[in-house]
Amino acid sequence: MRTPRRYTSDSQRVWTTGLRGTTVVLSVVFAWGLMQAGMKTFDIVFGAGHASMSANLWDIVKLDSNLLADSSYWAIITAPLVHANTLHFLLNFAAILLAGPDVERIIGRRHFMLLTLSAWVLGSLASWAAHLSTPGHYAEVAGFSAPAAAVLAAYCTIMPELEHRVNLFFVLPLRFRAKFLAIGVVLLAAACAISATVTVIGPAGILASTALGWAWMKLLGFGNPLWIQRVIFDRRQRADRLSRMGADDFVAAEVDPILEKIARSGMDSLTRAERKLLEQGSRKLNGEDHDD
Repeated sequence: MRTPRRYTSDSQRVWTTGLRGTTVVLSVVFAWGLMQAGMKTFDIVFGAGHASMSANLWDIVKLDSNLLADSSYWAIITAPLVHANTLHFLLNFAAILLAGPDVERIIGRRHFMLLTLSAWVLGSLASWAAHLSTPGHYAEVAGFSAPAAAVLAAYCTIMPELEHRVNLFFVLPLRFRAKFLAIGVVLLAAACAISATVTVIGPAGILASTALGWAWMKLLGFGNPLWIQRVIFDRRQRADRLSRMGADDFVAAEVDPILEKIARSGMDSLTRAERKLLEQGSRKLNGEDHDD
């Protein structure tokens, strides 16, 4: 089901998200949990005095600035499979569970998978580029933050006015619209990127994937139209209206005010648009301007 929001009501709604029709999302989340649980289990079994399975795995799959030097190109794909810590994993887990079900159902499984996989690769490449530009600040990157950010951005673009109600710390009631959640993610990632803080989550990848999720939904026709889109639409509407007008109506509505301006200020005062209107009026009077 894919119906652009711009053709639906702008009124606020309270949308209860759930785990319905989300086999792709749930498979990804389950894989995360299995990976994390397996790593922690090996740590517990082998103990600090033995070679840590999670440490070895981390060294193999993490993404860092030595990607080219070590020929470890697989890190672009493998880095999102592990997380820095439990909190890192839980935040990505929460983002996918919040946004994934509705995004997958609205845009379809094919677009959802393509968006997620594209954000997976783009996020890794953006993080690697950040490594190269600031090698002293970025040490290593891992985690599914970039794809999660893309899905969250898609969700907030499709339903920007959707109202959410949560209890902060299970006590303080909090209400906010979806678009403010996306804005918060962008500001937080930008702050981390600028200050080189918590770079292991890949703030550069989060920013790039957020832009990807937003642009993808715009191309599909979701979300409120941009300012430039509204300008283009208004111009097309006006052009269509003028082309349908008869000669007399066109002269009265468009040409007469221009002739009055010429009488007051001369021909040099006309703008390019006004000169085009005079030409269009002349064609209409000569019967040369017709609807296609």
